[in-house]
Amino acid sequence: MRTLLSSLLALLVSASLAVAAERLIVREKTGSVPETGQVKYLELEYAGERYSIHPPANWRVQADSEDGLRFSSASNRGGTVAIQFQVENVSNVLASAEALRENIVPYYTDATLNEEFTAYSGNQHGKGIELRFTLQGTPMLCRTAVIPLPRGYASFVLTCAVEDAQAGLQAFGSALTSFQRFVPAKISGDTISGGVKKQS
Repeated sequence: MRTLLSSLLALLVSASLAVAAERLIVREKTGSVPETGQVKYLELEYAGERYSIHPPANWRVQADSEDGLRFSSASNRGGTVAIQFQVENVSNVLASAEALRENIVPYYTDATLNEEFTAYSGNQHGKGIELRFTLQGTPMLCRTAVIPLPRGYASFVLTCAVEDAQAGLQAFGSALTSFQRFVPAKISGDTISGGVKKQS
């Protein structure tokens, strides 16, 4: 059952991704943090801007399209967190909870709106909603956040079974709050599969 749900979730996430004019480049980097030591993070380059994000611990990273990536739990618990970049006008997306649903997760038309909230990333804030629905008799949760960017926006979408909500929400919150824009700097790396670049 869990394998089937994972496959269906992957199809739903993939169905939501549109082809964009810009291409997302993802690089794996290592940095030093006081009292923590060496930490790994991802550097994202999109539409002339660079961002950083810390993947949830022990979650897989996959390039999902030319403008998105996805984190998935290695233990198959916690669902998936999909991140997509768009250069469209964000004001229309943030106009209301229904507008956010229609623009980011239009395939969840029968889901019930459970919560609206202010979404905070590392140095930005936007808007979020939480939806509840049932998939093949399994109670499901979808938590979505949109963060405005200099050009367009980034959307974060968690989809998981309600029974896995604790792990899923922790991963979603960790990824969202670590996401931030920073001043472009010269970097180098070796390209690996899916457009991901790993620091040599």
